[in-house]
Amino acid sequence: MIKSVAGIIYFKNKYLFQIRDNKKSIWFPGFNGFFGGLVDNNETSKNALKREILEELNISIISSNLLIKIKFQTKKLKKERERYYYLLSMPKNFEKKIIINEGRGYEFMSVNQLNFNKMIPWDITAIFYHQMLLKKKIFIPK
Repeated sequence: MIKSVAGIIYFKNKYLFQIRDNKKSIWFPGFNGFFGGLVDNNETSKNALKREILEELNISIISSNLLIKIKFQTKKLKKERERYYYLLSMPKNFEKKIIINEGRGYEFMSVNQLNFNKMIPWDITAIFYHQMLLKKKIFIPK
């Protein structure tokens, strides 16, 4: 199984997204998605997340809390995948200190600004779930 992590930075009612490079050699070129990446061998998902955010944004996170873990497999992705989404607490004024080391750039977007045709599909699931929690929707498992 391939494991990966994603950091959800929700700041002033907006999500921070990476604008992915527009290269045919990468997944979802030109799309928007959360910052993160693969979990290395013998690495915890939390440590992978800290490493990825530092590598990609040049910022150390204060804390992370698991929001949702999604397992999926698609027709094109033959191996099963497991993706951990964490809500991140960031240092004060982090938005002024961002240095992008991966992707074409970044953007803060509210839910109303999202173009779902240019979003990584599983990231949409994490956003939807996060928004339901913010609105205090009650889940009753059957």
